Amino acid sequence: MPSTARRSLSRPLGSTGRGSWLVLLLGLAVAAAAAMRLRFAGVPLTADEGGYGVVAGRWADGASLYGDAWVDRPQALVLLYRVAWEGGPAGVRVLALVATAVTAFGVGWAARTLAGRNAAMAAVGLYLLVSPAPRLEGWAANGELLAGAFTTLGIACLLAWRAAGGTSARLLAVGMLLVSTAPLVKQSAVEGLLVAVVLVAPHARSRLPAFGWALLPWLVAVAHGVALGIDRWWFAVVGYRLHGEPAADGLLGRLELFWQAVPPLALDAAPLLAVGLVCVGRLSRRHRVYAAWLAGGLVGVIGGGLFHPHYWLQLLPLGAVVAGVALVRMPRRAGAAVVVGVAVLAVGWAPFLATGSPAELVSEATGDQRLASAEDLGRELADLTDPDERVLVVWAAASAYAYAGREPATPYLWFRPVRYIDGAAEAIVDEVAGVDPPTAVAVAQPPDLLDPGGDLSRLLEQRYRPAATVDGVPVFVLKE
Repeated sequence: MPSTARRSLSRPLGSTGRGSWLVLLLGLAVAAAAAMRLRFAGVPLTADEGGYGVVAGRWADGASLYGDAWVDRPQALVLLYRVAWEGGPAGVRVLALVATAVTAFGVGWAARTLAGRNAAMAAVGLYLLVSPAPRLEGWAANGELLAGAFTTLGIACLLAWRAAGGTSARLLAVGMLLVSTAPLVKQSAVEGLLVAVVLVAPHARSRLPAFGWALLPWLVAVAHGVALGIDRWWFAVVGYRLHGEPAADGLLGRLELFWQAVPPLALDAAPLLAVGLVCVGRLSRRHRVYAAWLAGGLVGVIGGGLFHPHYWLQLLPLGAVVAGVALVRMPRRAGAAVVVGVAVLAVGWAPFLATGSPAELVSEATGDQRLASAEDLGRELADLTDPDERVLVVWAAASAYAYAGREPATPYLWFRPVRYIDGAAEAIVDEVAGVDPPTAVAVAQPPDLLDPGGDLSRLLEQRYRPAATVDGVPVFVLKE
């Protein structure tokens, strides 16, 4: 880059044509992202959001975490939902917005440390532009988004610590605490730890303090797990993912899921992908940081096993930082890539701008048609029961439980744990056959799917009567 161009990047913001254009583009990106987020402001809760909310609420009411209130996520995520669930579904939407804002701040801080103020503006603008990510559920408070806020802000702290010569003990402590807390929100969020190794390892005097700060959140989590029951904590947080549902799908099943998740990424993150493909190899400064960040993110995506599209959210902050730095270092190449990517993004957004109701919108975005009727199903279960009575959805519908506001008759709110955890389906049949069966039962999936012997169907016929039908889902109540 010519010396005049290098000098222009060090001038105050807005003093050059490039800076003025970045301000304009930042404003346009924020406006576009806000418009898309408004489209999703009133959509029903996803299965993950509803399930996390129910688990957090039950834990707050005294149920045993990983026992009567079961979830395959660490405690930090459930703690975040305990706070958000005080506001119900609206509180969950606010949680997603806060996580997005924190991540955007971290993206800007990291990009500024790496390449200056203009890079920070470009990175923040691009992150905000792609952050709604309709097909990747960027509007939802999923584990990837929430963990990403901790990871990105932690990496930004560590980059600033390194840029300051490794002299700030406070930046080191905060950075290590954040990146080590991220896997306690979502287990796959390990990229911050890999970046920490790259940045801290060369500083011998900082290794021991960094290790201590990184270990602290885990000591707290494990101590809490011991208090709850270490076996059930370990199975929920680690064992289920290692030996449960992903193992049941097999290699070919995982490959099929992976390829199904690629088109949503290509459409929703097109500007970041375009810049990354043409520029990432030429970015030499801090290349080890980029490599560690990318490697950790890919480990997280692949390690999840099921390749839900929202897994890709883990890589968006890195993509935004790379794109922001590239736009400063190689503006022509990166700028052309951004233009192409934004055009693809606009095409990808078109179906969601034309979709009608919030229920249709969430079904279009997630591909889960059951979410369109989850709120109505939950409200019907609530109307048919008293607040102290239990309900059941066969075999599972986490978001319906959230809207019902009633105690579930099973700890397992999602279908795959019911299917893959030994004895889970049989325990549900036993609940319906027991002395205190659930007052209302909705049959969202065929009973013989997990009960080929037909016991559940016979029990429903003997002990329950039809009460309603919600979007094709029959609802039964106990006979008098």
